[in-house]
Amino acid sequence: MDDDPLILTLALDALTQQRFERERRQHFPAARNHIPAHVSMFQSLPGAELVAIVGRLEALRGRARLAVEVCGVRTLGRGCAYELRSAALDGLRAELARLQAGFMPWTAQGVGVTLWRYLGGPWERLDHVEFAREPDGPAWGPPGA
Repeated sequence: MDDDPLILTLALDALTQQRFERERRQHFPAARNHIPAHVSMFQSLPGAELVAIVGRLEALRGRARLAVEVCGVRTLGRGCAYELRSAALDGLRAELARLQAGFMPWTAQGVGVTLWRYLGGPWERLDHVEFAREPDGPAWGPPGA
């Protein structure tokens, strides 16, 4: 149980949360409505780090609220979500991200494509096609690799 992943979401003002909940009930299958409408900030934090994570979050207490613009609708395949825009939220997320400190961008290589069958949780690999030719363009690989 201590190793179960943790999810951090942004709490919204009551009127916005009520609207999102109402629309979720109208447009999302009731059988799949297991959790409230939410804004995910991190989806797989390590459960073993619960005490350290709670300590980091406690340091946020008393901060000013964040202005978040609801600016569009995005298709998610089997549903949709509102697009949110907020420089303040982006900054908070960057501040909390463990990998953000010292991050250096790089160019990766797409080396093929894999076809999977979704089985309601696990995936079954059906096919994989490997690309043969090296890419055109800049050098690739993570810094320090």
